[in-house]
Amino acid sequence: SLLRAVLTQGKTVEGAWNACEELKHLSGQDAGFARALLMATLRHHGQLQALLGHLLSKPLPAKSADVALVIEL
Repeated sequence: SLLRAVLTQGKTVEGAWNACEELKHLSGQDAGFARALLMATLRHHGQLQALLGHLLSKPLPAKSADVALVIEL
């Protein structure tokens, strides 16, 4: 996922975006929405992580990292 590539693999947003084949098939409007969603999630990542930490009785296991990213969306 784009979020995983940026947050855990150290890729830039542009690098991850350009490497994602699925995005090349989106219409301009859909691509714009996807970018807005990505940027808003990244912008508020720390706040979302804190909120999840507060709401969950125990942290999600490491193998559920993708689940946490989906919840942040």
